[in-house]
Amino acid sequence: MNATEVIGLIGTIAAIAVGIGGIITFFSTRKDRAKKDGADTAIVNAKLDNIKSQNETIMLGNRNISDKIDSLNERVSRTEQTVADAHLSEIPPRIAALESSVKSAHHRIDEIQTKIDGRHL
Repeated sequence: MNATEVIGLIGTIAAIAVGIGGIITFFSTRKDRAKKDGADTAIVNAKLDNIKSQNETIMLGNRNISDKIDSLNERVSRTEQTVADAHLSEIPPRIAALESSVKSAHHRIDEIQTKIDGRHL
């Protein structure tokens, strides 16, 4: 073998060694990358589960609030109906008639009192 062949052989062996080193590095880092991707996926899934749980809690709270609002709306409707049934528009004329009657009664009482006072003098 001459020097050129030896140099060519050494170059070929070096190229093969570099190729094998690259393949080993590729598979080694691929395994580490898969572990890291798996850990990242687990973290994302845990966070999504947490968000889902919080969302369910919020939705339950919203349902409770909605039920309370519905209950209050029913109470307001019943109160409005009670007020409507009370005929509140009739009250002022009735009060005026009552005041007039009281005034008339007071006037008659004053007349009776005057007659009683006149007899005792």
